[in-house]
Amino acid sequence: MITLHSDVLIAAHHGSKSSSSIDFIKQVAPKAVVFSAGFLNRWNMPTEPVKQRFINNKVMIHSTNDHGMIRVNMSGKKLNILQYRRDLSPYWFINSKRKFN
Repeated sequence: MITLHSDVLIAAHHGSKSSSSIDFIKQVAPKAVVFSAGFLNRWNMPTEPVKQRFINNKVMIHSTNDHGMIRVNMSGKKLNILQYRRDLSPYWFINSKRKFN
């Protein structure tokens, strides 16, 4: 048997319904998964069943269609995953949300 392990997994085929079987997820045992999918994509990827497979295996989900760009920083054994909309958005986007009188 081949041993395969990864802290961060880039999900196959944008998280389509046939990607990332339960056996594969258990074998890789990632801490986090990143789905590369377009905002409001017509195929609704990543699909709910695939996301649920990861959730059931205690894997943190990050998806570009929800969070924008995902940035993964690794330093030694430390893993830091940043989401554009939550952590990286430029100040001019943040300031544009302010209401002016």
